[in-house]
Amino acid sequence: MAARNPLGPQGVSHGDRHRIPPRSQVIMYEVHLKEVFDKHPKSPHKARLRTVFNLLEEIIPTLGPFAPILTILKDELFRSVYSKNLTSCETDPFVERVPFFCTAGRVDEARQEEADKANESLAELQQRIRFRDHDLQILYKKNMALKQDITDYQVKVEKLQEKIRGLEDQCHKYEMEKGESAYFHTAQEHGFKSEIEKLQTTLAQKNGIIEKLTVFKSAYNDAPDSVLEEREKNKVELVIDSIGMVEYDIHQAERLQEQFAEILNYQLDDFEMALSQLRKKREIMAGVMINEVEREASYSQELEEVTAGFKKRISELLEEQTLLKQHTNSLKNVLSSYENDTKTVQRAADSALRHYSTVLHYSEDGGHTYKPWKHAPYCGKCGDRTICCPHKLGSTDPIALRQTITHIRLVRPGLKLRSYCKPGDKPAKVVSAFKDENDSDVEEGEDEQLLVTKSMKIVWEQYYDVYQGYKPKYTRIFNLERTLDYIQEIYEARVIYEEKIDNLANKDDDVQYMKFTDFFYDFFNSRYQIQEVALKAIHDLFTALAKYESNNLNVAIFIKHLCGHEDITWKYIYDCRKLFAKYNDGQPLIAPKYRQIIGILYPCRPREIYDGMELEFQAYTKNKMTYELLDEQLLHMIHKGIEPNVKFMTLCLKRYDYQETGALQYEDFDEALATLLSTIQVKHKRLMYKLVSRDNANRDTVPIAKLAMLLTRLKLLGT
Repeated sequence: MAARNPLGPQGVSHGDRHRIPPRSQVIMYEVHLKEVFDKHPKSPHKARLRTVFNLLEEIIPTLGPFAPILTILKDELFRSVYSKNLTSCETDPFVERVPFFCTAGRVDEARQEEADKANESLAELQQRIRFRDHDLQILYKKNMALKQDITDYQVKVEKLQEKIRGLEDQCHKYEMEKGESAYFHTAQEHGFKSEIEKLQTTLAQKNGIIEKLTVFKSAYNDAPDSVLEEREKNKVELVIDSIGMVEYDIHQAERLQEQFAEILNYQLDDFEMALSQLRKKREIMAGVMINEVEREASYSQELEEVTAGFKKRISELLEEQTLLKQHTNSLKNVLSSYENDTKTVQRAADSALRHYSTVLHYSEDGGHTYKPWKHAPYCGKCGDRTICCPHKLGSTDPIALRQTITHIRLVRPGLKLRSYCKPGDKPAKVVSAFKDENDSDVEEGEDEQLLVTKSMKIVWEQYYDVYQGYKPKYTRIFNLERTLDYIQEIYEARVIYEEKIDNLANKDDDVQYMKFTDFFYDFFNSRYQIQEVALKAIHDLFTALAKYESNNLNVAIFIKHLCGHEDITWKYIYDCRKLFAKYNDGQPLIAPKYRQIIGILYPCRPREIYDGMELEFQAYTKNKMTYELLDEQLLHMIHKGIEPNVKFMTLCLKRYDYQETGALQYEDFDEALATLLSTIQVKHKRLMYKLVSRDNANRDTVPIAKLAMLLTRLKLLGT
């Protein structure tokens, strides 16, 4: 579309201008301007300007020599007034250049509209502010009233708190009395129950004896004369030789040994039950007794009494067992002597009686060759198949001969020498009240090495080779719950031990942690006082650990610690369980509590990560949120190597592994720890580094995986 000429079609041709008189032409222009100006009285206006330029376009050619100059002036004025790039409105069917004042007018109109809208919005906001000020005044008055109420309530709360403190003191006093009464009541009840069970057992035994004696008495007193005569007639004197008597004595001694082993198991169970009751009493008294020194002194005294009584009973049991063992050995020596003498006499008698034995030979070739008759029974003392022998009863059955047999003969059995292989003398075994002694060549503990994991094999090897353990005759059977209680008790004792070492580290630079395996054996030795009994209790626990290793991650991690690996993992799990127990108030685990726990366990994470963790937990537990499943998920993540804190610390420590060896020296570890956890003391850092580096072949470096677990635990302690 061609651009429209703003001058319009008002011009006339040159021939027409010459035919119109000049005066008339001027009047015509004036009239035309008057009409346009009257139609558009406001100036400036686009139509008025267009008419002016049209008239100039028509007038300039009539001015003669001034026409070029006026043309230049008109063009310059046109470029100054009309815009080159601005056009008319978008709705026109053509493109038209418009003056600048039109565009300015449009801008002014738009600004005026915006200003009107802004004024309206401002007025509306002012009205809202007035309403808000009114509301604030009301809220201020209400706030002042509430502050006054809070002040009054605070006074009431202080009075109530004073009453609560008085009631709490009374409750502590009553709880202390209740705890002591409950403990003594439980002890008396246990004693009475044991006494009742013993009396019931004794009564049942006595009743059985009385019934038997009553039957015998009635049968003896009321029996007819014929029965008495028959009884007297059928009396047979019991004859038992010396070998039978010794064997009977050995059998009774072995039965006594079995009873001693069962008594030991009962003594161990009673001792552990007494220790458990002492710990429960200590926990109860911790909340009700104010004097801590008195409480600890009472606990130590009771523990010493229980331990001393246990040690005394076990010592007496060992002494009795030692005497019984010596008696059994002497009986075995006597039995061996009797058997050797009997064998010698019997061997001489058998040699003499062999002269009266007969062996049947037959011939089928007219007596030239003979063969033994193989259908006769075999006699071990004669060493051949005899048809007539003093060592066995004779037979009257006829012997059928084949038709081909031509001759038979009766001969004595051939001479056969018996060789004896005497084994080498075995070293004397240590006399033990509980050790399973046998004459087999199977190595001690060999059956424990079958069908167990590599870690459990290491534990058994340490038990037998390093700590000189033995296999007891009767092993106690532990369920999973009792096994986990043992593990938890050992961990708690280890925590108390490490706290003492941490306190000593501030005074002595050379102090260091005891190896977990050594601590484990020292724990049992100090608990049971007698090494033989402690080793038996350890064997019972190891048997249970081997049984539940594949079914429970707690047991598997504990076995790894006994092997000397991952000494920090159990501490991190122990601290996490303390955190879980802090939020476990007996109520079910709900989503807000779970978010608080993971907020402490995994701090400074984005909200999206927390939401993802919650979804993973719900997926793992199948929408059953419990504290037990939360602990199980933590063990699962640690076992699979996907625990978030450990992964984060691993990535952080890899930045300090400049040689990419997968391990860090102490200097690099110290640098990383100063950046990640700057509040850790220098001595404590060195102590923890020595602990995790103990089971490494190269003590100067520690794998990043162990250091990551160490930093994870220290980070949790810091939060």
